Amino acid sequence: MSCMFPDCDYNETYGEAELSLALMGTGATRTLYVMTAREAATGRLMFDMRIEAGLDDLMVRARRANRSTDNELRDVGVSYAHYLVDDGAYRFAEHFRLLVDDSGETLEPLR
Repeated sequence: MSCMFPDCDYNETYGEAELSLALMGTGATRTLYVMTAREAATGRLMFDMRIEAGLDDLMVRARRANRSTDNELRDVGVSYAHYLVDDGAYRFAEHFRLLVDDSGETLEPLR
């Protein structure tokens, strides 16, 4: 399996989905990753998910979990991608946004 982004940070096969995660940008206060899920057999897009986090929030979470900020954001994003695949929620929306802060996460479909 190969990632569709030139600088892929993580990819895995999960069930019938190929998940790819790539860092799209960092700023002084925000980080943006994009997770895509494609059908392994056909390559058809199942869903994509923007994963957004404030740098301060991410650092607090990473310190609490005793891991790097990248690993924290990756693990949260992958767990939500697994949920979307398992639950079939991607059948109702192709685009999602996951907002991550120091106290939790919010997943919402985008129209």
